[in-house]
Amino acid sequence: MSAIRVGVVGYNRLGKRVVDASVLHPEMSLQGVFPESGRQRETAVALGLPIASRLEILAESCEVMLVCGDAPPDLEALMVFASSSSTEHPMIALTGGLPPGDKVRVPCADAVSIGRLLLAIGPIERLFSNCACRAGHATEHRCASVDALEPLFESPIEDADLRDFLAPLAPAVFVRRTRVPYSHSHLHHLKFDLRAALTREEILARLRSNPLIRVARAAEGFANTAQVQEFDRDIGRSRGDRPEVFVWEESIEVVGARLFMTADVSPDSAVVPEILDTTRQLALSRRHSL
Repeated sequence: MSAIRVGVVGYNRLGKRVVDASVLHPEMSLQGVFPESGRQRETAVALGLPIASRLEILAESCEVMLVCGDAPPDLEALMVFASSSSTEHPMIALTGGLPPGDKVRVPCADAVSIGRLLLAIGPIERLFSNCACRAGHATEHRCASVDALEPLFESPIEDADLRDFLAPLAPAVFVRRTRVPYSHSHLHHLKFDLRAALTREEILARLRSNPLIRVARAAEGFANTAQVQEFDRDIGRSRGDRPEVFVWEESIEVVGARLFMTADVSPDSAVVPEILDTTRQLALSRRHSL
């Protein structure tokens, strides 16, 4: 099979990671990057990436455009949108299925990550998360207010993604967020009301069966989120990233029909595997239809 020709719109934090992953993917060929600002362009040029001067020309050379930027382009092309780029297009299904059409969207990192947990655990009655969410990332001017915790009473895009994406396995989803002076991840204290009785050992076995879920013990060197991040840098991950959702083994408890656990999600990198999987499905679907 010939490589899938892709272009990336936006060389922001997510765009950089999508570019890195598409270059490493054995079935993809990066045709070009369309930066959205002078700073993004300078960074991409310094790294030797192929730069597109016009979006329309890049789209003509690609099978799928991966949109990670802030301004969704209006193109007649196969397009995969990151959740932050657009809410107008239909979302992929929890099981990985594609909606009809040429433009699809991957939901936010929290929805994708909790979706992985649910696919491993099975259907539940309801989900509740008490989430400590990052104030932003280190390059944002609004990031990490000092000495303050800010309760967030609604987050329209994330709330809609969690509700709609998880609906097949979790008909009721409740999230309460607190913005904290921190810039790396979202820490979820989760409670699942189970439909079927499961033991702690069964839960652990199911979680470990998914390669995009990492289960590890705090006592083995993962006592806090900094140590989780350091591990990925130590093993040579690109940009020190973690695409897996991290679950602390000690946090997993089953009390009657309720399951408790604590999970950490990297908003910048958790969605990258789903973006590439969606890109591959969309391209192959088009090829088979021709």
